[in-house]
Amino acid sequence: MFQSVEIVVQKTGISEDSIDEYVSHGWIETVTRQGTTFLPAHQQYRLKFVHHLRTKMGLSEREVTTVLRFDSPPYSLANVPSILAKHRR
Repeated sequence: MFQSVEIVVQKTGISEDSIDEYVSHGWIETVTRQGTTFLPAHQQYRLKFVHHLRTKMGLSEREVTTVLRFDSPPYSLANVPSILAKHRR
C-alpha cells in the first residue's frame, strides 16, 4: 500500500521538509509515479521511528544511521541505547 507524501504529512504531522531530509540521508525511501511522490506503508513505519529518534531522542545523523544499520523491524526504542553503546566510535 502506498500513500502520497502529502497524505502522510497530514496523517503524521511530520513535515515534508523532514521527510525530504530523511530521504536524502537514505533512512527512508519514496516512490514517484506520474509526478506524485508516495511512501510505501513499511516506510511510513520507519518514518515515524526515524522522526522519533531525531526529534524526541535528539539523535545525530550518525547515531540514527547506526541505529538503522543494527536494528531491524519491528524497531524498538528500547534497543536504541544498547545499540549506540555497542557501536560508539
